[in-house]
Amino acid sequence: MIGAAEMNDLLVIDFEMCEVDRNVIRNTGVYLEHEIIEIGAVILDGKNRITDSYRAYVKPKYGRITEIVSDLTGIIDMDLERAPGLEEALLKFAKWTEGKELTAASWSDTDQIQLSVEMEQKQIKNPRMLELIGGWVDLQKSYDTFVGANRSTGLARALKNEGVTPEGREHDGADDARNTALLIASMRKAGKELVFEPIEESIEYTDEIPEESAFGSIFAKWK
Repeated sequence: MIGAAEMNDLLVIDFEMCEVDRNVIRNTGVYLEHEIIEIGAVILDGKNRITDSYRAYVKPKYGRITEIVSDLTGIIDMDLERAPGLEEALLKFAKWTEGKELTAASWSDTDQIQLSVEMEQKQIKNPRMLELIGGWVDLQKSYDTFVGANRSTGLARALKNEGVTPEGREHDGADDARNTALLIASMRKAGKELVFEPIEESIEYTDEIPEESAFGSIFAKWK
């Protein structure tokens, strides 16, 4: 567990993703149900101030932008035409975090798991990102523990519960990261300090192709 006194500045991250067709999995042998198409992040310091923000698009290697993805995220093919692939995008993101003592965090463990799996499947070696993955905390789980919820609380519901007005658009990586940080800042100012637990690093990989896509699950954190 990470107490408030020993907490680094929070690097609040939110990825938007597209779906990978199951036929691609069969034909390539690369097991990825989703690919990251946007990196959104903000830094929340110990004084509850958002001191910096980050947004970048990522060009998927196997997935595609479907109508449902565009409707939910606002991202279209044109946005990704000149975007870097994940390896280059992570190098730029890692450079943005250089020299900063940060603890990576997100609403649910979905983003950390997606990054871990996608880096493993694409054989991406990035020491800084691996360092962040190792200490990543699940803010949703921390919130659920704090309020005694018996089921996962979506970000939109948590914001409403805490009287925080969301900014921007749902399923926009940078806006989601900012709203998550605003929630944590609001709770801290009210004396509601969450206890953070790093997400377990062990990820089980499988070659099984799911009968049904779990695509909807990557958006469930908002409900």
